[in-house]
Amino acid sequence: MTPSELISATFILYHCASSATVPETSQKYTCGEGSHDIISRRARTDVNCEQIWTIEDSPIGIFLNGNVECHEPCSRVTLGQITVTHCDNLTLTVICLQEYLSEYRINFHGIISNVPPNTGKKRDHYGILASLALLITAVLGLIFQHYIPQCHGNRQTGVIQSTEIL
Repeated sequence: MTPSELISATFILYHCASSATVPETSQKYTCGEGSHDIISRRARTDVNCEQIWTIEDSPIGIFLNGNVECHEPCSRVTLGQITVTHCDNLTLTVICLQEYLSEYRINFHGIISNVPPNTGKKRDHYGILASLALLITAVLGLIFQHYIPQCHGNRQTGVIQSTEIL
């Protein structure tokens, strides 16, 4: 079956099955930057069922008997699992046609995690290094401020005492 035939068959089966009352549940998942794996334990056991992942009724991933179709923001689809590149709200619709037609939906709500950016730690290190550099410069300035006039004074007399150098 070609991918376009798979999508057509999916929409026909999806629309026929969606006219009945469909049980729905909701789950939250945490997401941040990068890819996110969304897993349904229940759907992982429904081996012979069609699984359709959607965002606002637009299919992004389909899994049917090992045949896979994946569209942006989907980067991978397996049985009961999808990997996406954005933090979106997704719906997984599972349609089983065995002795009778059954369907259920799971709505996944992406919750953006408040992970502090790593740049704050780097700024702390730069602040510490800048403080140390300023302290060393101030100490060297005080030493040279005291030492240099003594050297100039001794040059005029031509005598340098060893205790003055220390």
